[in-house]
Amino acid sequence: MRVRSIAGAVVASVLMLDGGLHTFWAVSGSPWPAHDHHALSAGLLGTQVPFTPPVLVPLAVTLFGGAVLVAARAGLLGAAGRRVPRWLPYLATLAVTGGTAVRAVAGFGWLVTADPASTFFRLNLAVYTPLCLLLAAAGLVLLRREHRDPVPATPG
Repeated sequence: MRVRSIAGAVVASVLMLDGGLHTFWAVSGSPWPAHDHHALSAGLLGTQVPFTPPVLVPLAVTLFGGAVLVAARAGLLGAAGRRVPRWLPYLATLAVTGGTAVRAVAGFGWLVTADPASTFFRLNLAVYTPLCLLLAAAGLVLLRREHRDPVPATPG
């Protein structure tokens, strides 16, 4: 598997998983894996936000759409992906890459400002910031122009 394909599969898979979690929370109302919505919000975001369908559904749709377009950029969707105008997967990949890069930088800031005893601090240090760095790096791989093999010379 090519590096671009692996990078695209990683980014698209993480976005799909995240979209699935947002859909689960929106449909079920469950605060899983936390014991209540207050703990879920504090652990994921370090602050309180509502985990309600009006907030979660648009996020899930955005994450699923981003996953599909990143997969198209990586060439993982075959003929279906080639039907999408080339600029759309590029812009989606640019947005995902920029967003995860900004989140990674913010994560380093939160390591200084967040309460070290909080769940958010530990998750930010161990999961969120490293994952965002990985996604941003994978996105950069996808944003590079794809190099085509040179046309072989005709024998003659």
